[in-house]
Amino acid sequence: MYTQANERKVFKESLRYMIKASEYAHALHMTDHGPLHAQRVYAICRWLGTLFSLTDYESAILQAAALLHDIGMASTDRANHNIESEKLIISNAETGSLPFSKDEALLIGKLCRWHRGDDYKRDCIEFCEGSEVRVGLLASILRLSDELDLDYRRTYFNSSEDMEITKKYKTDQIQYHESVLSILGVRVRADKLSKCFELLIDNIAGAKLQIERLIKEILGTPLPFPIKILPTKKELVDPPSFGTPRKALICAYCNPHGIVTAVLSRISLKLAGIEAEIVCNKDKTASAGAFWNEIKSLPLANYELAYFIDLHIESRNIEPIKEILSINHNCKVFISGATLTSSPYVKELIEYGATVLLGDEHVLFYADFLTQNMPFWIRVAGTCNVDNHVVQKIGNKDVYHTTTGIKYLLFKHFKDNDDTIINTIIENIENNNIQYFMDTSHKFDEEISSLPIYFEKFGRVLLIKYNKDLKGRFIYEWVIDAIMLNKCLPYEEFEFTTPYAIYPIHSLDGKPLRVLYLSYFKNSNKTLPIKCFCNKLLTSVGNDNTIWNTYTSKEEALSDINEVIKRINMEYGIETPEVVNI
Repeated sequence: MYTQANERKVFKESLRYMIKASEYAHALHMTDHGPLHAQRVYAICRWLGTLFSLTDYESAILQAAALLHDIGMASTDRANHNIESEKLIISNAETGSLPFSKDEALLIGKLCRWHRGDDYKRDCIEFCEGSEVRVGLLASILRLSDELDLDYRRTYFNSSEDMEITKKYKTDQIQYHESVLSILGVRVRADKLSKCFELLIDNIAGAKLQIERLIKEILGTPLPFPIKILPTKKELVDPPSFGTPRKALICAYCNPHGIVTAVLSRISLKLAGIEAEIVCNKDKTASAGAFWNEIKSLPLANYELAYFIDLHIESRNIEPIKEILSINHNCKVFISGATLTSSPYVKELIEYGATVLLGDEHVLFYADFLTQNMPFWIRVAGTCNVDNHVVQKIGNKDVYHTTTGIKYLLFKHFKDNDDTIINTIIENIENNNIQYFMDTSHKFDEEISSLPIYFEKFGRVLLIKYNKDLKGRFIYEWVIDAIMLNKCLPYEEFEFTTPYAIYPIHSLDGKPLRVLYLSYFKNSNKTLPIKCFCNKLLTSVGNDNTIWNTYTSKEEALSDINEVIKRINMEYGIETPEVVNI
């Protein structure tokens, strides 16, 4: 029976075909039909699936289909690529290239065939390997997920000015590039009464083509998702005034993405006449577990709205959260976060009264419309997240340097224990003072590079020694810096020599030992993320390029680390000695 433990083979086959599909699409001046498209559809299926109580087997089948749905694009018969995908899945399962039984290959092939065309059966239910599979439902989710990959990341252009050659030779493709460039992102807003897709639009006229395609796809499935447009408004009227002040509370995980998302939410609430207080600092929101432990002490009854951003929810936290939802009926609670997109608690949170925002990290702020400055900051929010390469599209140096400037200031907040820095960040984002962050950008790289780092090489993997002085979110940049120090391989398109890293964090005061598994690539669309090699534990946190696992003993961690190192190096045909100590 196929499980996600066998997903590495599926990921590998997807890359093999999707790299070729990307080359064909690029030659024809089409929008992205390569590995990153397949991986974004995979991510969308993951967060849409949380709303439908899928079984583990259904989730595994759906996500396999998401990775493989467009492999037929590598053929010359692009018009029937869905049928070609089905044929390839069945034949590759027979040869062992794909880890599916005969029945599973037929089922996953059917899902890929049904992601396009009108012949799919919406209410189809089949049995496979002894399990009931709602094939029609999975096909509907896959069809919508494919269509929902419709924002600016879908094109390799950054503006219409970049399209000069395409305008000259393939004018019919310009409309597709311009349409996706006009869309900033899409998310699901779900509460007890309804669910809808929210499209964040920079240019309504330009986005028309993709909006019409999405409406057509929604009407062709039985899934009840109306569309709400969140447009960018160039001119705004003064917010409404109320006799009694309206107040909101925003609590965000203390990292760059959390603070940017919190400030965008506060700007939107202010335009609705609601004054929002932001709680985002190293003492209160640098640990999600500690924050949720203190959740009962928050005076939510004093607020009209509360929004919790990027604060990971574990099994031990869910009961306190449900309790505050059940006793604070007058406070509307919103929850979002990267790990929520694969959380088993989404339906429970909704049932107890929370409004949940599901989507990629760059669009998880509270808003009913966008100001003219928000498109820039939405791209910054996406760039903040180093652990999800699917979200990022760094094609603008101002976005990159602004992001790095925010990271530097937060680094100083942790290092100097200075809470005024948080207020400085908030004020400069609210005032759209991009230059302020750009001027400090270079200091972040200097700070990270100055931190001592010691590691051992085990083939393509770095095992990094614990540094007790490094705190907070900046572990990622520190580990990535170590990967970049180890140069590149010309014969692998200048990929990093050691694109994988493992960083054990020693347990303190009897707490369990945590280990970060991380991957970072120059060519993220051509490589296997670290998740493909990690054992998925009940305590696992993370998605693709960063996985945190927690262990009860050093011996358990060491065994798992050796297993991951062995799997990675076997992929490259390398034998390495075992790690004997961490």
